[in-house]
Amino acid sequence: MGDIMLSENEFNRIMDKFAGSIFRLAMVKTRNKQDAEDVFQDVFMKLYKSGKTFESDDHIKAWLIKVTVNTSLDLLKTFWHNHIVELDAEIPFQDESDHFLWEEIKKLSEKYRIPVHLYYYEGYSTDEIAEILHEKPATTRSKLHRGRIILSERMGDSYEWI
Repeated sequence: MGDIMLSENEFNRIMDKFAGSIFRLAMVKTRNKQDAEDVFQDVFMKLYKSGKTFESDDHIKAWLIKVTVNTSLDLLKTFWHNHIVELDAEIPFQDESDHFLWEEIKKLSEKYRIPVHLYYYEGYSTDEIAEILHEKPATTRSKLHRGRIILSERMGDSYEWI
């Protein structure tokens, strides 16, 4: 497959394909709907302005996830963000058990929450997550394992995926 050029049609295709994943990751990272919306907009503006060419959809998704993580971190470091009161925003779920699971995942510290989200909701391997988070694969596997243990302790045996 050749490089993917970013025409307006291609940009719209990418938005359609990855919008949900990027917004969910921004929600996991920021824990706030308004901040997630800001990050989402910034990420896709950066994509639009980047002039980058991509080898494949996997390359696009990896780039979007890295930019989302970095943009979220930048937002969380700002003076404004550190001096506001967070409102609890909800993501709609079809199944009440999914909502309960999401609430428990949100309670995880960031070092466990991000790998759990990328692994279970976005389908990344531990090696891919390690690359995204700039850490060793063994560290990522350890964080994912610890996140599973914490979720299992909080939720009991009701979730087989853990």
